[in-house]
Amino acid sequence: MATKNDLELGKQGEQIAVIYLEAKGMKILERNWRCRYGEIDIIAEDGPTLVVVEVKTRSSRSHGTALESVNPAKLECQSPQSVETDLCHSGPQQGR
Repeated sequence: MATKNDLELGKQGEQIAVIYLEAKGMKILERNWRCRYGEIDIIAEDGPTLVVVEVKTRSSRSHGTALESVNPAKLECQSPQSVETDLCHSGPQQGR
């Protein structure tokens, strides 16, 4: 189970990612968006391209790398087809 410090570290990492993406000219559409398979940290637009971002902020590698922590369910949730389908059917959920 995540501790309060882990949750705070994760929020900080997501905010850094948002700042970075916006600096690159991307428009943030959603944050912490829930789909049928789980949650997507950030959904953005880069021109005509939908960008799906999973943020993994680590204070150490004691629990593995960020890449190692992305499981098959998370990959399914973040596939362009899943995101597009869910966004079209549910609409924006920001602020929920």
